[in-house]
Amino acid sequence: MTYQSYVLPAEGRRRRVPRWIIGVAVATAVASVVAFVTTLMWPTGQEQVRGEPLAFQTFRFITDIEYDHPSATYLTAIDPKQDVGYVAWEQASQLRIRAFHLASGERQWQVALDSPSWSRLIAVPGLLLVVGEGQSVSDPRRLLALRSVDGQSAWERTVRGDDALVFGEQFLAWLSRAEPALLGLNPATGEEMWRQNLASADARLGGVLTEAVLDSPTDWSGEALAVTYDHRLVLVTSEAVVRVLDGRDGRVLSERAGVVTPSELILAYRDRLYVARDEAGYEVVSYQLNELTAPPVIHYRSTDPKRWPDSLVACGPGRLCLVDTYMFDSASREVVVVAPDGGGEVWRQAVPYAEVLLPVGDWLAVISDDLAGHTLTVWNGQGELVLARNAVATRLNYGNLLIIEGPLYDPEKVRVAGLATAVGEPVNLGRAPLSIGPDCAWNEKYLLCAGRDAAEVWQFAE
Repeated sequence: MTYQSYVLPAEGRRRRVPRWIIGVAVATAVASVVAFVTTLMWPTGQEQVRGEPLAFQTFRFITDIEYDHPSATYLTAIDPKQDVGYVAWEQASQLRIRAFHLASGERQWQVALDSPSWSRLIAVPGLLLVVGEGQSVSDPRRLLALRSVDGQSAWERTVRGDDALVFGEQFLAWLSRAEPALLGLNPATGEEMWRQNLASADARLGGVLTEAVLDSPTDWSGEALAVTYDHRLVLVTSEAVVRVLDGRDGRVLSERAGVVTPSELILAYRDRLYVARDEAGYEVVSYQLNELTAPPVIHYRSTDPKRWPDSLVACGPGRLCLVDTYMFDSASREVVVVAPDGGGEVWRQAVPYAEVLLPVGDWLAVISDDLAGHTLTVWNGQGELVLARNAVATRLNYGNLLIIEGPLYDPEKVRVAGLATAVGEPVNLGRAPLSIGPDCAWNEKYLLCAGRDAAEVWQFAE
C-alpha cells in the first residue's frame, strides 16, 4: 500500500495495488453500504475501531440462490455493516442482480440489466456499482450506480479501467484519465460538484488513511475499501506537484512541488504524507498535509546502503510497515516495522518473497509467494512469529483473520480457520463449502461464494 486507494495500473509494491481508490477494471472491494432513504445517508462522527475476538464456529449453511440455468458470469459483493449480500448472474442475455439478507436469504430486491457484459460488483456507501467489461485497461466501459436500498439506477458514467475513485462522507472523487481531470461528484446523483483540469493523465489520487480502514475487511490482494472519514484528498500530478484538496468543494488546502518522484512510495496517513525514497539506503520522511511547505521530518533511515524500499503501509496504532530488498532480490525481502513518532525501528524480520502486508491490530500477517506457492506468516506486535502455514489470509476486522489453507483449485482439500489476535490460536472452521476465490465475498460472519449453478451463503462466526 503506497496510497490509500485502489488504482489501476497497480502502483503499490513496486507497482502493487494500493488502497482507497477503486480501479474500476479489476479491483474487488468489500465496502460499507449505508442506507439510502430519500438522500444518501453518510456515516457521521468519528471512526470506531474494534478489536474484540470473533466467536468463530464450524461452517453452517444458511441459504443458496439458484439460477434458472448455468451461468458463465457470476459476481458477488457484501455490505459488511448491514449483512446484505449481492449476487449477479447471466440470464436471457441480461445480468440479473439480487440483493438479499445474508442471515435468511430473504430477497431485498432484484433487477435485470440490459446486457450480460459486466465484470464486477463493488459495494460502496449507499450504492452498488456495476462495472462493465473492457478489452484493455484504457478502454471505456460503463459504470452503473444502483441505489442499495431498492436497486434503482442512481446514475451512470463512462469510465476507463485505470480511472480512480475515492469515496468520502460527502463526495465521490473521480480521476478521469480520458479528460484528464479530477472531478468531485455528488455520490447520490453523480452530478459534478467541482472540477480540476489536469495537464496529463499521468497522476495519482488518494484519500487520507485513518484507522477505520484497518478495521475493514480486505480482499484477496490485501486491499480494503471504506469511506474515508477525512475530507482531504492527495493528488500527485504528472509535474510531481503534490496538492492536498478538500474533497467537498475542490479547494486546494496545501501544495508543494518536488516532494516525490513518480517511482517513490507514498502514504497519506493521519495528518502526514509519508514518502519512502526510491534509493539505496533509503529514508522514510514525512510532510504535514495541511502545510506541505513546512520542512520534512526524517523518521527512518536504512542502515544497509544496498537495501531499497519495496512496499509501505500503515499497520496498526501509530506504526508504519515496510518491505525492503537487497538489490531488488525478492528472496532477500525483509519486513520492517517503524514507530514514526520517535520510536524508530520496532522490529525487523526476514520474510523471503513477501508480497502482501496485512495489518491486524498491532499484529502483522505477511503473505509470501514463490514458485512453491503461498506462505502465510503472522507476527505479533513484538515481532515474534506466531503462525506459519502454506496458506493465504484475509482480514475480517481490526483483530481477526480468516485463513485459507490448501490448493484453491481443489475445494475438497481447502481448509479454513479463524484467528483472533486476542486469543492467538486459530479455530478450525472445517472444509470450505465452495471453491474460495475471486467469486467470493465475506464480512465478519458470512461467506458468500458463487458458481455456475448457484450462490451459497455460509456462516462462520456469531
